[in-house]
Amino acid sequence: MKKRYWLYAVFLLVTMTVFFVRDPTIKNELKYLSIAKEALANNWFFAFWNHNELYPDKPPLYIWLVMGIISFTKTYAMPLLGLFSSLPAIIGCEVMCALTKRDLTEEEQLLSCGMLLTTGFFFGAALVVRMDMLMTMFILLALYFFYEIAQGASSWQNRIGFYLSIFFAVFTKGPVGILFPALAVTGFVFRTKQFSIIKELRLRWCFTLLTLLFGLWFLGAYLQGGTEYLYALTVKQTLGRGINSFHHARPFYYYSRNIWYTMLPWSLCFMCSFFVFWKERPSETAVGTLLSSAIVLNFFAMSLFSGKLDIYLLPIYPLVPFYFLLISKRIPVQKIARNTLSPVAFVFVLGLPVAIISSMLGILPFSISTYNYIALVLAGISGGFGLHCLMRLNYHRGCWCIVVAMLFVSAGVITEIPKFNQDIGLRVVSSEVAKLKDDNSNVVSFNFAEVKNMQYYLDVPIRNYENKQQLEEALKEKDVIFLVRKKDLRRYPFLTEETKDFSQKWESGRFVLYKEKFVVMR
Repeated sequence: MKKRYWLYAVFLLVTMTVFFVRDPTIKNELKYLSIAKEALANNWFFAFWNHNELYPDKPPLYIWLVMGIISFTKTYAMPLLGLFSSLPAIIGCEVMCALTKRDLTEEEQLLSCGMLLTTGFFFGAALVVRMDMLMTMFILLALYFFYEIAQGASSWQNRIGFYLSIFFAVFTKGPVGILFPALAVTGFVFRTKQFSIIKELRLRWCFTLLTLLFGLWFLGAYLQGGTEYLYALTVKQTLGRGINSFHHARPFYYYSRNIWYTMLPWSLCFMCSFFVFWKERPSETAVGTLLSSAIVLNFFAMSLFSGKLDIYLLPIYPLVPFYFLLISKRIPVQKIARNTLSPVAFVFVLGLPVAIISSMLGILPFSISTYNYIALVLAGISGGFGLHCLMRLNYHRGCWCIVVAMLFVSAGVITEIPKFNQDIGLRVVSSEVAKLKDDNSNVVSFNFAEVKNMQYYLDVPIRNYENKQQLEEALKEKDVIFLVRKKDLRRYPFLTEETKDFSQKWESGRFVLYKEKFVVMR
């Protein structure tokens, strides 16, 4: 049994435990659930709506998965849907190992997987119900099949695998599924001057197959959603996000700034190593050329697009640690690792004493449990041994100690998650609303658009108001339950006046529930 399978088992245990103990988040996960539930009720499969509003933001594949799980379990099984984030992360590691099998040893691949699975943002992406990790898996498969063709294995199986991987990447998330492999292939071909590879790809077949598959998809979208939906799906969601984005508009330097903390704890080590390597310009292997082309060109392209979120850059993350291990054979990374990772190891050593002192001084907003102290002790021991290894220029062992320390800390954090479920999602507040309401209750909120997805738990309409005057009229009705976020209570002082005839029935760190004290004759 390969050693990395043990790593996968630990990673799967940690991530799946999170899905077992936490509720779906408000902004995305509960929205996907609500859309899937509505689609099942109306037999929608290619065009989707979210509470009577068009939802062309995402292709169908992931919504189908959610629909399938709801149909199978008759409820929402968070762990089952979580598998479609955790397993693609593991499969992505295996694809990268297959891609680099000619250039990295099993030990080097194992370390690459360990560094990837404990990279902060990649690890975090495996803990949320989103389609990005699934799309990343298909993009990595496309790169693998292309590289096999480039290395002479120009079989029809590899070509079909390449075409279908691109299609399913697009069918999962959108145009970046074709942009990412296209830029990687273009960069590789021009840098290696292997223009004959283009002929081996049989692009005519590729275009024919993709046109057929996309045509069937768009036909289904048109038949169910009409011209308006098809236009929003193809034009608005592509050009509208890429140029002068209507959603998540960010400056050009957004990723250059954020990459330093999204790739923690490895970011400084990776970036310094890449800088030294590109400065000295030693020769690259073929797979190194493919990986560096994919990293640089896609980082630059994604920076050019107007719409930016850190999650959009996720397909680059699996390439980085494997590229780091590739170039470690050609530059002295031992000293780079010592200088950049020793502070990281030292932070783990300091974790326990800092936690004890902070707890004694009462400056923490939460209490530290026994499980957290145990996790900090183990992480501190691992960090201390890692610091020793790094000082002796044994960067492999030093990196592994940081990997282990990260897993210990993650396990400790997991034990605290159930305490925050009342603020993570809407399940708890929905149960409190259910206790308060009767057949004539009106559930009202203010400035909280996502509250409509609470209907997944409550089969009653929830009305949200953005306008002060409309809210005032709604609160004059009889038997009103008013849900408001605490930040809105601070932001809008008039809400305090509006709730003077209400009694507070429940609160969490994020929400407050009010119900009318008595029926006022108006």
